[in-house]
Order: sequence, then C-alpha cells, then structure tokens
Amino acid sequence: ATATYSSLIVPALERLDVMKYFEGIVTCSDVGHGKDRPDVFEKALESLGTPLVDTWVFEDALHAIKTSKNYGFKVCGVYDPTEDENKDTIRELCDIYTYDLELLDIESFK
Repeated sequence: ATATYSSLIVPALERLDVMKYFEGIVTCSDVGHGKDRPDVFEKALESLGTPLVDTWVFEDALHAIKTSKNYGFKVCGVYDPTEDENKDTIRELCDIYTYDLELLDIESFK
C-alpha cells in the first residue's frame, strides 16, 4: 500500500531489484483516498487475503500510522527524517519501531 503513483513505484522497486518480492501494489490513487482513510490498507489486506491480526503495516508517516492502527493493524514504524518532529509520537503508537529495516528480526513479528 503506497501513496506513490504506480508509474513511479514500480520502476523504483525494479531498479532496487525488490519487485520480485511483491505480488501486487495498491496505491492511494487506486482507491481514491490518501492514507488518512483506511481504504488503501483495506484493499491491500483484501489483496493479501491474510487475517488482519496477522498482517503488518510498515509505515513512516504519522497520519498513516494513526489510520492503520485505528483500523486494527499491527504497525512497524520506520524512521524517516521528514517525520523527525513526530518521531516520539510514532514510536509510542507503533508495535515495533526501527531506524533500519535490515536490523529487524523476523521473530519480532510473531
């Protein structure tokens, strides 16, 4: 689930050689609303076909973290310098918080 247009996100993921890890992408433009509403998260959950309780959102923006948490997702907060002023609030809201995705332990998500 991303706020980035698919015409931009797909080439970026391909350039980083990680597109192979994605079965699909849902954008805010696909659902007609930003991440201040749960629509993009609901659509991604539907596409995944996983139970809400077992589905994690990885997010860096405070408004999107609030939306996904209010919907019932578990959230892994990811540090972004553009949200530095909200870092403490984000850390409090998230189930897990990281400055670096490579440092995450998969056991933390069970």
